[in-house]
Amino acid sequence: MLKSDTLYKLGAGPIDKSWNQRFFVLDTERQQLCYYKSSADIKRRGTIDLKNVLVSNIRTVQERPCSFSIQTSPPGEQRTYYLSCLNEQQAKQWQKAIIKVNH
Repeated sequence: MLKSDTLYKLGAGPIDKSWNQRFFVLDTERQQLCYYKSSADIKRRGTIDLKNVLVSNIRTVQERPCSFSIQTSPPGEQRTYYLSCLNEQQAKQWQKAIIKVNH
């Protein structure tokens, strides 16, 4: 099963701490969430390995409503990703889909 949509991702770098619009693709077979600059982009900007992640519902992150976090854990990179959706329903759908991949 694949799920895809445009979400906002909080930049993690020391320079880029702003919300960036990204096109996300959830691959349930590979247990990965990949993101691209846009739906037309063929160059992947990043991949989140969804094995052993913690998904948390956070209503607002840095003034962005409908947000949630994905916290990865070792053996891979330990990092927290912050994502924001257009509405609460979309945020809940994405959280459920990611949690389902993880179990």
